This record gives sequence, structure tokens and C-alpha cells, in this order.
Amino acid sequence: MFAKKLISIMEDQGLCQKDLHNLTGIPTPSISGYVGGHSVPSIHRIEAIAKALNVPSSALVDESKPAQRELVLKKVTISEAAHRLGKSLDFVRASLEQGTAPFGFAAKIGDTWSYHISPSKFDGYLRQEGAIK
Repeated sequence: MFAKKLISIMEDQGLCQKDLHNLTGIPTPSISGYVGGHSVPSIHRIEAIAKALNVPSSALVDESKPAQRELVLKKVTISEAAHRLGKSLDFVRASLEQGTAPFGFAAKIGDTWSYHISPSKFDGYLRQEGAIK
């Protein structure tokens, strides 16, 4: 599953394995193993690859592996939530601010908002909505 996701994103961006090596510093034999489906990177490498490809870590995580999903979900950002929900950043912010999001809340401090998304509630919401199994 990881290999398919990685290949798809790399193809969409017109990148080869050498390009990914240049962007991440990950040795090309390791990248070859990931692309070939022979190995799965650590969560730290998943995060490095996601950053280099400018995608959220969840775009690469194998949803059938709870340990990977759990590690990535330890910190859920507004952009991560929007991506996983298929919604805009403004939609997620407004839902949190209005108290209609069942997975988090927002607090207004002065003129700015502070957002919190509970990883476990967010994961449960995605499961309930059928976004993950």
C-alpha cells in the first residue's frame, strides 16, 4: 500500500527515485525498497518523504497498519484534517470555531484562534464516515 501511494505521488510530480533521494537524503537503495514494496520506511522517513513531496504524512501512510496511522495522527494540523476530510482549511477552522466538529475545538485568545484536534476522536470520526477502515 505504501509503495502504491509513493509511486502515485512521485508520478504525479514527475519525480524519479534519484530525485526523491536528492530531496530527502534517503539512500537510493532504501527508496528502491520502498517503491518496490520490499520495505516500509520508519515514521521519521515517512515524514521526511511527505515533507519533500509537499504532501501530508497521511497521504503516504498505510491505513491498514494502525501503528503507522497512530504515529502520524499524534499531531493533527488543520491542513492535515482538511486534506483527510477532503474539505477546505476554512471549513475545518469554521467547524472548530463554531463547535460543530466532533473531533476538536477552537478557543479565541485575543484576536486569534487556537485550534485543537483530538487524534483519537479524529480517527474515530474518519472511521465512522467510512474514510478509513
